[in-house]
Amino acid sequence: MDQVAQQMLLQLRDVHRPTLCLDCHVVAYAGIQMTGTATSRAKILQQRHQELLTVIMRFCTIPRSAQDLSILQRSLSSAMARCQNSNAHNSARFREKSTLAHYAFSMLTAPLDECLTRSDRLRRADRFSRTGEWPRSVDDLLPCSAQQSLMTLIFWVRHSPRQSRVDIGTAAQTVAFFRVVFRACRREFSEYMREEEVRRALTEMLCFLFDRSVEIFHRGSDVRTEATLYITSLGDLVHEVAMGSPTAVQPESPDSMQAIFLGSEDRVLGAFDAVWRCLDGDPLLRETKQRIGTILIKAYLAFGRAPPEYIDAMSGWSIIPEVYCYLSSAMCAIDVRLECSNPGCHKQARDCDVGKLQRCSSCKIFKYCTKACQAQHWSRPALPHKKHCRNIRNVLAVMPLEGVFSDDFLKTLVDYLVAEFGT
Repeated sequence: MDQVAQQMLLQLRDVHRPTLCLDCHVVAYAGIQMTGTATSRAKILQQRHQELLTVIMRFCTIPRSAQDLSILQRSLSSAMARCQNSNAHNSARFREKSTLAHYAFSMLTAPLDECLTRSDRLRRADRFSRTGEWPRSVDDLLPCSAQQSLMTLIFWVRHSPRQSRVDIGTAAQTVAFFRVVFRACRREFSEYMREEEVRRALTEMLCFLFDRSVEIFHRGSDVRTEATLYITSLGDLVHEVAMGSPTAVQPESPDSMQAIFLGSEDRVLGAFDAVWRCLDGDPLLRETKQRIGTILIKAYLAFGRAPPEYIDAMSGWSIIPEVYCYLSSAMCAIDVRLECSNPGCHKQARDCDVGKLQRCSSCKIFKYCTKACQAQHWSRPALPHKKHCRNIRNVLAVMPLEGVFSDDFLKTLVDYLVAEFGT
């Protein structure tokens, strides 16, 4: 694995004109996947080959014009033609030369996906490694500027080919990679969410993906497995964008659903509704359908519209959508909160002296950067934590966080609210 990584680094030095042979890379990476586990492979890369991972991120996020993309295609094609092992290449694997750049993107992001998935501290606590493992800082993830990186990733996702079964699998990998990068760098990306160009690009990308997923799903059983994978990846991505952050449930936030989809509400609701309907009758996609239904209900309410009754009924919920939407959003926000809970203090987990926020010892939900902030919030004149701490603890006793999208969670929640408040 070390030998393959060192060779790749040399071949990717020039990200505009790489000398990487894609066919040989496929064979080599397939051999690597037969050794060890995804976690062990990711650990080796993160500890020994940080420069390679950063170079791959630069390859994936550097802005490219149409001319740059054409140069990249020719460079990849030329590298395969000049390869000393060209006689052993699989001629059918990369028959369509116009999609070489997209295949290269998908294959190169596979190890990055494994590494970011393994980086639990970054994913769950927004903290970079302090032991030298990649990523060591946001500069490793975004070698280019945050805005350029986001726009470039949107371009790659939107223009992924979706003609054959292999294409659909490649597109699903690209969507999954965008999701993990968006999760890790949401703080940096959110600064640009107020810009019209960024919001429009992100909205159009999501709607376009939903439209294409409906087309793929309706092609028939020959691509059903790939279509299922693709729609599942897309559902995870939309959930991450719409509900993956505490700020995503705050209407005034630049990365809230209202802000991102401002001016495109009808387009968004139409695309979401179409993909939700196409999943009818497939038991393998029940969870994905529920998740997309959840986001669809939330979108209707966020836009100030009443959700159609058929969505609430066919999703399996027997409660009013307002209660479901509010509680699911609130619980999701609490579960992923990375900012001090004391109003007015916006210190992030990664900026704390100990590298993480400290939970309230009573409710074990609210988190603070220091004990001073916790004490201030406990007894502040307006909305003190002391007033709500016990209620939060009682509510969480009957509805675990991990069940936020389950039928049992919602039923228990409604029963508790009726018994406690009579509503």
